[in-house]
Amino acid sequence: MPPSPTIWDQATVKLYDPANEHTHKFYCEGNHNSNDQGVNCSRHQLYQKALPFLKHKRNAIDVGCRWGEFTRYFTWTFNHVYCFDKFYKEFAMNISIEKKSVTHYSFYIDTHNKIDNFEYTDIDLIKVDTEPTDEFVLRGAENTIMKYRPVILIEDILYHDGTTNHNALRYLESINYEIGYELIETSKVKKYRNYVMVSKQQ
Repeated sequence: MPPSPTIWDQATVKLYDPANEHTHKFYCEGNHNSNDQGVNCSRHQLYQKALPFLKHKRNAIDVGCRWGEFTRYFTWTFNHVYCFDKFYKEFAMNISIEKKSVTHYSFYIDTHNKIDNFEYTDIDLIKVDTEPTDEFVLRGAENTIMKYRPVILIEDILYHDGTTNHNALRYLESINYEIGYELIETSKVKKYRNYVMVSKQQ
C-alpha cells in the first residue's frame, strides 16, 4: 500500500507568501528572498511549450518537485498535482498547500514506491527531475504512461565526452514517444537538455 501524503501543521501552512501568486517569483533553498525568474526562465519556457501538446488538463505528477518551482506553474493549469520529494520549507512558501489541488509526498520514488503503485487516474503530464534515476522513475510509471499517454518533461545532462547521466530519453523513445520541444542550457563542461516528450499515439 502506498505511503500517506505529507501532513502539514499550521506553522508550515502559514509560510506561504501570497504575494507570489501567479508571478514568476519563488523561494529557492536557503534563500529567504523570493527571486523573480521572469517569463524567460527555462522552467516557464518548458511549461509553456508543453501546453499546446495537452489534450486534457486534469492531473499532473511532479517527481523531484524540490521547492515547487515547476509545481507552481502546474497548479495554474491542472486540477490536481501530485508531488514527490523530501520536504523543503521553501515548497510551503511557494505553494498554497491549503489548496486541495496539491498533494505532496515527503519521500523519493524507489523500488517500493513506484508511481504505478498509486493507481492515479487521468494523468495528463508527468515531470521527472531526479538525476540520475529518471529512467527508473519512468519505468515505475509505465502502466500509467501506457494508459494515459501523458506529456512528459525530462532533463538530462550531456557531458563533453558524449555520455549522459541517465537514459530516460532512449527509454521514452522505445515506448513510442518523441521530442516535441528541446531546450538546451550550456555550461563549460556539460549541457542541460530539457525535453517535452509527446506520444506518437494519437
